[in-house]
Amino acid sequence: MVTRREVAERAGVSVATVSNVLNKKGIVQPETEKRVFRAVEELGYVPNETARNLSLGRSNHIGVALNDLTNLYHMEVVNGIEQQASESGFHVTLCNIDHDNCIPGKLEFLNGRRFDVLVNFMTMTFSDRILDMLMSNGTMLVNFPNSNSVQFRLDSEGALEECMAMLHDCGHTRVGYVSTIDSMRWVNDPRGLVYLNNLKKYGFVNNTDYVVFNTDYTMSSCHIGYENGKKLFSAHPEITAVFVSNDMAALGVIRALKELGLRCPEDVSVIGYDGIEIGSLLTPSLTTIGCDNVAYGREIAKQVIDGIVNKRDVRGKCFSFPARVIEGESVGPCRR
Repeated sequence: MVTRREVAERAGVSVATVSNVLNKKGIVQPETEKRVFRAVEELGYVPNETARNLSLGRSNHIGVALNDLTNLYHMEVVNGIEQQASESGFHVTLCNIDHDNCIPGKLEFLNGRRFDVLVNFMTMTFSDRILDMLMSNGTMLVNFPNSNSVQFRLDSEGALEECMAMLHDCGHTRVGYVSTIDSMRWVNDPRGLVYLNNLKKYGFVNNTDYVVFNTDYTMSSCHIGYENGKKLFSAHPEITAVFVSNDMAALGVIRALKELGLRCPEDVSVIGYDGIEIGSLLTPSLTTIGCDNVAYGREIAKQVIDGIVNKRDVRGKCFSFPARVIEGESVGPCRR
């Protein structure tokens, strides 16, 4: 294994100069830099990242916890996280964390990885056992229901109201909601709150039966949308528009409508949430609420990496990212 000392001897410089060049620290003459990089290439030197990170007291490793790898929104955000992390010398690992009865191998994996950061995109509640283990390892928690967790959120309340106003202007009054989360979480979620708090303002019928919730987190979002879409419109065919809590579930709802003999948007208007790229290529294209998901992921990685590298305390802070209405063809006038 080639060492930095060998690189220094080949380049005719000190070991400290090699370290400064490779770590981009200090002022090194351009010609000296060239000699060091030439020696690195000729010798095939590979930095020992593990040793370096141990000396810095970090792993340069970001974990992302997911329980629905089929959700394209998460993949788009993770793409942004990975891009920014890679540019900053960090690595990203995806993992699915089960609750208290998760297999011992999963706990050993989490403990052994010693993530600098764990970003939570899961819908479940984590056990105290897992949280205690992560915090004892000094892991920065992101989007956990914990007072020390960093929070990243889409500021979508205004966009949600804009969609409600859009439906009102199209003549819709019987507006349903298909949720990918359960009733307890939904009433504390900005999407659910905006819908509930503005029914009267936009002249929508207030009928609790117009909202269906998810009770099975083992299903993918698209299947949740499909099953709950069939359930909602079989019971309430009078509904002419529906909000769906993510775009993948909205695709399932549109499929359910087709099987029930209903057209989108001629019979039922559909509004999703997340702004996934493929939504613009569907027929009809999806009206949704979202942002540049890759840029959002990059911002998450940028903030947490800056906190780690510069030892900036971001625990308990909340970062907001603006969402907007992305108009497609899935919203139309209320049927007569």
